[in-house]
Amino acid sequence: MDRKPPVINGRIKKEKSWLSAKKVEIQEEEDGYHWRATRVNFETGSIVIVEYIHPNVGYWEEMCLFVSTMHCPDWQCIPLSNFWLQWREKRSFLRSFPAFKDLFRRRDYCREILKEMLGD
Repeated sequence: MDRKPPVINGRIKKEKSWLSAKKVEIQEEEDGYHWRATRVNFETGSIVIVEYIHPNVGYWEEMCLFVSTMHCPDWQCIPLSNFWLQWREKRSFLRSFPAFKDLFRRRDYCREILKEMLGD
């Protein structure tokens, strides 16, 4: 007699929306730029929003978004400015900004889903 794995029927019942954010800011002493990257996690993915302040401008401007999802876990860059062409991939971006490395960590979606289904 062949044993089949158990099947979990039902849906996860959410009481609240699962959304979290983490922000890192740095200031370049030599050129006067300020940089900010904010990671926003949602149930099926993550977005890292990268912004900067040019020393002559004085306000935050968007540079790009990096997106990673449950089914496409490799970070993809969506450019929002044509000025920063050298950072179109995660590797070259993190070489220039190692302080943002923690914002690009991979998520363990299987663990997160099981935790939601089975509790802590």
